[in-house]
Amino acid sequence: MVFMDFLPEQKAAIETIDRNICVSAGAGSGKTTVLAERYLYITRNELENISDFSLDNILALTFSEEAANEIKKRIAKKLEAGGLGRLVPQLENSYISTIHAFCHRLLRENVFEAGLDPDFEVLDDIQAGAFLRETLEETLQKLFRDQDPQLLKLLAIFPANSLKDDLLDIYGRLGSFDLDAGEIILPPVSAEEPIKELRKWLDILTSGQGCKAPTAPVQKQMETAQADVIPALDKILSATPTAKTIEQLEGLKKKLNKKSGCASFKEAVDGYKSALETISSIMADTISLTYREGFRSVLQAFSAAVEVKKKEQSVLDFDSLQTSAEKLLLAHPDLLKNYQD
Repeated sequence: MVFMDFLPEQKAAIETIDRNICVSAGAGSGKTTVLAERYLYITRNELENISDFSLDNILALTFSEEAANEIKKRIAKKLEAGGLGRLVPQLENSYISTIHAFCHRLLRENVFEAGLDPDFEVLDDIQAGAFLRETLEETLQKLFRDQDPQLLKLLAIFPANSLKDDLLDIYGRLGSFDLDAGEIILPPVSAEEPIKELRKWLDILTSGQGCKAPTAPVQKQMETAQADVIPALDKILSATPTAKTIEQLEGLKKKLNKKSGCASFKEAVDGYKSALETISSIMADTISLTYREGFRSVLQAFSAAVEVKKKEQSVLDFDSLQTSAEKLLLAHPDLLKNYQD
């Protein structure tokens, strides 16, 4: 049994083992303690029913290695105190770890079934980042030498460094969900409402609405809005969105400020800048949609190069640890059942 000083919700989380449960709690609420106590409760319960029970029968996943080590320490103390000290040595190799460490162990234990080199290495975040950047650079150079039309289309609109960052970002998102580059979906979004909102704020800014007697600085900004901002905005919104368009919108944000003026004027400046930010974001999505095929094509080449290089160098990153472990279990139902049991 668990100590009675646990809250009813904590006690339920510890002792409910006949079905799946989800516990949501904030920092410092005792999640680590509850997880450790749940582990102990399962251990005691299983010992009553299984004579040859081993701690290997329990899987406990944590967010960090630090948390895993802390849980092991707490469990060891409780086992000793509860007369179950004989189980403490089993904690050393028990399945209490992060998800990445568990996947790593799973693949090590079944390396041939997973189709991996027995000496494969796992890259840490820094190594993985350098590996991906190097591979991307090599991929882009090859595509450029071959005058790949999709890459050339992207380079015509995106600065090279910005394109590299975008490709790495998208690749990372795809890898986290084990998606193929061909599954990229960028739904179109309309800027109609944000543009209406922007026009509304500009009407207030050009008319001085709400300000009884506009000061000289405010008057100057009203003139700037009328003479500079509106004509430039009309020109930008009537053209096809490009990366330069977004830079121009960013420049328009700096044209007006709220250092002086009445409350309604300052509110209008905030609304004006917020609407511009929304429009910029939608334009960026529109540009991405326009060049989706280019991104997809280059990403597929990059992804293929990454997989070839990983195999050549016998390395995995954190994302591929998870996807490789998942593929291993799905491809070997008997192995999956063995771990479940």
